[in-house]
Amino acid sequence: MLRAVETHEIVDGVIVFRIVGRPDTQAFIEVLRRVVEDDAIPDGLAILMDVREAKGSPTQPQIRAVSEFFKRHDDAFGRRGMVVASKLQYGLARVSQALTHNRGMRMEIFWDENEALAALRQRIAAG
Repeated sequence: MLRAVETHEIVDGVIVFRIVGRPDTQAFIEVLRRVVEDDAIPDGLAILMDVREAKGSPTQPQIRAVSEFFKRHDDAFGRRGMVVASKLQYGLARVSQALTHNRGMRMEIFWDENEALAALRQRIAAG
């Protein structure tokens, strides 16, 4: 089983994660932890998770673990979005959106990365 390749970069106040392959929730949380602990990365960044090339989907407990991490580190991360490529990913993202919303994490779902970045930047500017 292939593990995901996760890369991230900061684009105009948005930290963009690109997940390729089978998602590894624990590895993703470790990357998030390093971001939180890195003094060179400012707090309040918006997050965009691009899962267009991800294979498979996280389980409900894995979704809960990620949303609980975000809740514990709410000051480090601002607005959140997810880019999807297929109807299946959209449906799974909607389940994630509902589960995380119940834990205080709001996430929007987009089909296009540029559209997602523009929307997140607009929300950052609006405060």
